[in-house]
Amino acid sequence: MPAPYLDELNRSSQRQPGASDKEYVQWQRGPVTSINMETMKSWVDTCLAHNNIWLVLVFHGIDGIGWEPRTGAELEEYFGYMKEREDSLWVATFADVTKYIRERKETEVSSAMQDDTIVVTIASDLDAEVYDVPVTLKTYVPESWESAVLHLPTGQADQAKLTLQQDSLGSYVLYDVHLEAGEVQLAQQHDI
Repeated sequence: MPAPYLDELNRSSQRQPGASDKEYVQWQRGPVTSINMETMKSWVDTCLAHNNIWLVLVFHGIDGIGWEPRTGAELEEYFGYMKEREDSLWVATFADVTKYIRERKETEVSSAMQDDTIVVTIASDLDAEVYDVPVTLKTYVPESWESAVLHLPTGQADQAKLTLQQDSLGSYVLYDVHLEAGEVQLAQQHDI
């Protein structure tokens, strides 16, 4: 997936993914039988310590079948380690991660306050039938808001109340939208 914003570190690479200056790092690791569980878990920990590392695991066998197979018990332990951290990880297929990155890079997002509502416009030339993974948007809301809800275009269900969060720039909400949405609205809960 060559792209100017992506650093691809294949299995043989000795470079540390956290040292890359690219926006995204595709970090491929091969958990063969000679790799201990602590090393495998450290790969997950490395992803948790950075916000741009895409860990691609390449297994070639399980329970004695295939090349350098891991046991089912080892996989259960490893995936259990990830499951315990699922609030901070996104586990997805190679195709979905690729789609998400391209959607994020190829989509224009703008927002404007209209009366007491924030109108967010999403525009992309990507084919929404192919690029169907929702992207996560971050929108700042007025400091006076105590709650927020997302209103989607007609025919799509509204999401539940959004959680207000804070950073050094103010109050914001995170929410997922599909490219085909075109326009969504954010409002205080009592406004919709």
